[in-house]
Amino acid sequence: MEQRLNCKNLSFDLRKQIHRFTGQISTPTQEDPRPTERVKCAYCPARKNRYTLVKCARCSVPLCKEHTLALCSLCNGNNEDLDD
Repeated sequence: MEQRLNCKNLSFDLRKQIHRFTGQISTPTQEDPRPTERVKCAYCPARKNRYTLVKCARCSVPLCKEHTLALCSLCNGNNEDLDD
């Protein structure tokens, strides 16, 4: 369970329960998971002028929906690579 705490996409409530079950004294701080800065897509030409809040999980490059690939956790395979 302590290893799961390092997973960035874990909900605040689940983190709080893990802290309670593992006996850790420090409680997690609730961070706003939504990014606030809208930036242009790195792959779209400037004339399209597409702004996005989505960033690549590995390299943090901003991506619009056209340049985003959705995969379920089974198809994605090993999710540990995303935590780097």
